[in-house]
Amino acid sequence: MIIIHKLWFVFMSGIICLAANAFANQTITQTIALKQGWNAIYFTVKPDQANPDILFEDTPVDQVLTFFPLHSPVQFIQDPDEVEWKKPGWHLWITKNRNESVLNNLFEIMANQAYIIFCTADHTLTVSGVPALPNFEWQPDSFNLAGFHVDPMAPPTFAQFFENSEAHCNYRIYTLNDNFWKRIDKPDTTAIVSGQAYWIYCMGGSNFQGPVELSLPGSNNNLDFMSAIFELNFEIRNQSSDPISFSLETINNTADAGFVPLSLVTYSDAMNRQYESFISYSPSNPIESGEKMTIRLAINHKAIVSDEVNCLLKLTDDLGDVFYIPVRAEKLIVE
Repeated sequence: MIIIHKLWFVFMSGIICLAANAFANQTITQTIALKQGWNAIYFTVKPDQANPDILFEDTPVDQVLTFFPLHSPVQFIQDPDEVEWKKPGWHLWITKNRNESVLNNLFEIMANQAYIIFCTADHTLTVSGVPALPNFEWQPDSFNLAGFHVDPMAPPTFAQFFENSEAHCNYRIYTLNDNFWKRIDKPDTTAIVSGQAYWIYCMGGSNFQGPVELSLPGSNNNLDFMSAIFELNFEIRNQSSDPISFSLETINNTADAGFVPLSLVTYSDAMNRQYESFISYSPSNPIESGEKMTIRLAINHKAIVSDEVNCLLKLTDDLGDVFYIPVRAEKLIVE
């Protein structure tokens, strides 16, 4: 039995290593500056270590709260200390060093989720993981705890982001400052902070995703070039009032067994396709307000060395949005 156990351990270790290598080219790092006291943060990546016991180990983070929306509206609470986390929808994690940790009901940290956390000291939180695309599910007639996928160096203002959303035009937006939630009174000059979360009121129903909206095939989470798929489209729609320019580039596309051989597909006329090896792309003409642009990419399955390879596409626009699109491709198996 001992020999079987050893063989099983070696086998499972190999599987884990293969999985880690397969997704290594899709990992980025998110850095969030935390202050002593309460912080509202937003993860744009799925942490490699999603268990909060591990993620927050050896950090001054000792409490984490998050809210998963139910059908009833969320009432605004000014002081985080007053959160009645035992109410439906609230989930809590407390460091295992405290007796209250027996009450924990938060066991995984997720991407596209906002968290209210308490720090006993200033700290820089660095999290590695696979990035996610934004997926806003606004709770109608309610406050929503949300964050944004924006450029840390040049983000949009709240007014720019919500300009064409009737459900958010009242700009009832609150930011956590000095342990209290305070309303943002100048949304036209206040920039969104990457990695921060806010309480935002949504009037009625809304599926507003922002001034730039991406539509991907399938689950809308990634571009998946399975062995029988040679080309895929995705759309970029301009939901703002002004023309938007953007750039698209590959990252984590290493020139070894993990290289993802992509090509940009263009048309010289209605019938003739042209394929150009894809590293980056910036269209000469912007996307006009209310219009969309289709990007078509092709994969050379025969040039793939490993059974499966991965990379990321980084899309940035001149408004201050940043999106990472995971790409997966399989080797073509010839029988």
